[in-house]
Amino acid sequence: SAALVKRFDNAQLTFYSGEGVGACGEFIDSNEFVVALNAQQYGASPQSSLCGQSISITANGKTTTARILDECFSCPNDGLDLTLGLFSFFVPLSAGLLIGSWNFLN
Repeated sequence: SAALVKRFDNAQLTFYSGEGVGACGEFIDSNEFVVALNAQQYGASPQSSLCGQSISITANGKTTTARILDECFSCPNDGLDLTLGLFSFFVPLSAGLLIGSWNFLN
């Protein structure tokens, strides 16, 4: 039987430039599908055990996968900060904010 996957619904999804070295110590290109995880879930700084973890994100009728490579201090619990490339996969940047759901993949 498949393990139950914890899904985070009604999550606030915002975007940031995401260019440079993230909290996980890896270089992030703003076109990559990468997220910064809210500080509550990111946990121990500087390197979270969730660094590099793949997640699935669904918003605006679309679903894709991304990797956790950064920490978001301004994000609410369950919230994610998306790179420009990832956010614009779902909606134009002019939308500013998305509500979606996401879950861990591995």
